[in-house]
Amino acid sequence: MVDPSGAPDPPPGFPNPPRDRLEFWVRVIFGALFGVAFSGLLWLRYFYEVEFGWLMVPISGVICALALARYGDNLWISLRDSKWLRWW
Repeated sequence: MVDPSGAPDPPPGFPNPPRDRLEFWVRVIFGALFGVAFSGLLWLRYFYEVEFGWLMVPISGVICALALARYGDNLWISLRDSKWLRWW
């Protein structure tokens, strides 16, 4: 039997599936928290007066949770290296 923790990480941009259930749920929870916090700040700053702007908060929470559960660290690396976050 192959030990999955000893397997090399895939190259950036490819899915990095979680190796156990705990890692999966940690990714989902932190992805949801990141999505809600980031979109909540955007909503309060730019979209507060838009009638359905508040829908951006739970939708992006779900999207970020699923993306982080699927891509893991590769998603953080691609966000860090993206052009639109160069100001950071």
